[in-house]
Amino acid sequence: MDVGLTARAVSDFATAGAVVVGGVWSYFKFIQGQTFAGRVEIKIYQELHTYRNCHTLDVDITLRNIGISRINLATESCVVEIYGADAFPANNEVEWTRFGGALAFPLDDAVESGEAIHHKTVAPIPTTGQNGSWLAFRADVTVVAAKKRFRRISDEWHDHDIFHPPKPRGKSPSGSIHDHDRPQADHRHRETRDRTKGQR
Repeated sequence: MDVGLTARAVSDFATAGAVVVGGVWSYFKFIQGQTFAGRVEIKIYQELHTYRNCHTLDVDITLRNIGISRINLATESCVVEIYGADAFPANNEVEWTRFGGALAFPLDDAVESGEAIHHKTVAPIPTTGQNGSWLAFRADVTVVAAKKRFRRISDEWHDHDIFHPPKPRGKSPSGSIHDHDRPQADHRHRETRDRTKGQR
């Protein structure tokens, strides 16, 4: 028996086996990434409440899992940040004043496939800004999934809503704005930006 030919045959067989195994593993990881990738839909609704000289902005957030697998949340990293603008410069570079931030879903650690979770944040708003009345509010929402095994970076999604508060047409004797005196607010909601990261 030719030892050289035998060694070469074994080497070729091992190489072919490695290629096959590597191809199958890569295909499996690709299918797994496409099938079980987290997909979410974020909806944000803002409403301004005024009573006497007190103002609050209610931010209602809905997170829906539109994928087919459960998404575990990194609760401490899921946040909502609230801003206001009291002027619109001619160069369109709006300077947003940050009012603060809070956990977006402090009571939830996971969302099942097809499930929707909700949370409302109430933020106190200063009566006016440095340039006068507030012309717009912005709520930025970040949702972060818990880190998976064999993944270097967690999945992450971002969305925001810009809300233009209506000008009141009338006030009650207490100074609060009646809902029927309030014209329809202008919400500009943008579709969720999926910034899913990590190794598939």
